Amino acid sequence: IDGVKVYVTGPPPGMKDWAIPEGSTRRFTWAGADGLHFEGFNGAMGWEQPSSYFGGGPRYPAGNLKNVQLVLATVDAAGNFSQEDPNVSYGYRYMRGAANPPALPEFAPFIINVVGGYSFQEFAKNVPLAAYDVEDPANPRRLVVMFLENNVAGGLVTGTYFPGSNAAYDNTASTGPREWLFIVDADYSETVNPEYQGDLTALDLPIMWWLTVNRRGDAVFSPEATGQDKLNIIANHINTSNDVYEITTPAADRGVAVAQEQLDMINVVPNPYWAWSANETQPTTRIIRFTHMPESGATVRIFDLAGNLVRAITDADREAQGSLGTAFAEWDARNASDVPVASGMYIVHVTIKDVGEKILKLAIINREERLLYY
Repeated sequence: IDGVKVYVTGPPPGMKDWAIPEGSTRRFTWAGADGLHFEGFNGAMGWEQPSSYFGGGPRYPAGNLKNVQLVLATVDAAGNFSQEDPNVSYGYRYMRGAANPPALPEFAPFIINVVGGYSFQEFAKNVPLAAYDVEDPANPRRLVVMFLENNVAGGLVTGTYFPGSNAAYDNTASTGPREWLFIVDADYSETVNPEYQGDLTALDLPIMWWLTVNRRGDAVFSPEATGQDKLNIIANHINTSNDVYEITTPAADRGVAVAQEQLDMINVVPNPYWAWSANETQPTTRIIRFTHMPESGATVRIFDLAGNLVRAITDADREAQGSLGTAFAEWDARNASDVPVASGMYIVHVTIKDVGEKILKLAIINREERLLYY
């Protein structure tokens, strides 16, 4: 009937509310990029996809989220990078408003599929970073990346992923660039996957992380060497039905040293016994209780002041009274002949096998006896 109920709790689903930059400085910022209120990076990146874009919220299981590292290629302030840079990725490019005329003339070459929604445009070497699943740091796995462009006058339709400066752009406004990056839990390949061609909001994709970040001012990427700048996205690893917890506790120490410490705690209540005890439920019943007793192996002997043995309580007596295996023993204030003892002082001698002994003094003041029948 006794026990402990353990509740297993953990972090909320999604990413931690921070991301760790590596390199000379932080290249991304949440300023002007936190309007969708994600759980991470001050609202500018995370897993929790707004339902207004992806029909009902995130489709990727929160229990599968992985730590991801973004390794930035070398890019100048104008967004130029080398196609030979090993950290430039083939990416899937989508566009909002592709069915509309080019908002600016220079957008025209990059509007390939004139289709509404968030339509697929092309698969090309157009993302100046590489995304890696680093759950096993010794064996990083390169992942698929996707990004969105917005065909509006305030957009940055260049055919490559390069978010604008937070000083100039609101990256979540419908009139802004919406230069959004998506990290997909799929093995990276330089061959296009036909299943990723279509309307981004309608495709059933294993998108782990969604970034609406801006660049921090006119920050360049990895200016001294490709891969110099990195950003670590740390997932909250939540509890799932597949997790198994085993709780072990040390066995109770029943050694002699511990038993001797407990011996000092043995006591008798009430003392003095003044006509009655709170443990009594009948007018003719007397109960004197010895506390902090071992579960077994103890003998309680009660003597009068002349040294005569009045009563002995053994394991057999405790078993009969139902106290064997507990931390107490009881005496009904009767002698070995089952006669109530007289008022006075008594000496209690408790011995515990292989442990030691304890001596107590007990005073008994009997109540007046009024017999119902005589």
